[in-house]
Amino acid sequence: HTHTDEAFLKGEQDYVETSTGRTKNQDYSIVKVGDTFKNSLINAGFTVVHDKTDNVKNGFYNAYDTSYQTIKQYIGKTDIYVDVHRDAYSGKEPNFVTQNNKEYAYIAFVVANGENYKEKPNWQENYKLAKILSDKIDEICPGISKGIIFKDKRFNQHVSNSCLLVEMGNERNTIEQVDLSAQILAKAFSEVLN
Repeated sequence: HTHTDEAFLKGEQDYVETSTGRTKNQDYSIVKVGDTFKNSLINAGFTVVHDKTDNVKNGFYNAYDTSYQTIKQYIGKTDIYVDVHRDAYSGKEPNFVTQNNKEYAYIAFVVANGENYKEKPNWQENYKLAKILSDKIDEICPGISKGIIFKDKRFNQHVSNSCLLVEMGNERNTIEQVDLSAQILAKAFSEVLN
């Protein structure tokens, strides 16, 4: 999680927001969603490393540099890298998809083409993986995918040909909605990669 402090709709939960939609309490941030994703993947037979390093400790605008230092220890030892984020609210209502009386937050994939970087990501390979998974989550839970967003950034996706940046819900989703979506994403991983 490059942005480990990204949080969700604050209901009755007893935690402190460092600013709107952000908290250092990992029980209520994107890190908790990462735990749900990790546990769902492990239950599907994957080996998972969930690194919870605080990558915003040196400031929000330095987070990708900090998370690169975190990622470096796994280069060459990991098959797939997934940077799990929270999206920003887009004004779309309802803010979730309903299936079988359960509410699932939207999921988007971000592919960085890094045109302005000397060391560019192999975005075509990262895109292939994102596209397969995006299609699969929509098959499992129709309408859950917001598709793939291309950015002229790098987002540390240059470390492998299998790097994903996944945006799970936004600050107006409940953590329960996002946790359910993390389970859908893990199911898609299982169906595509097992």
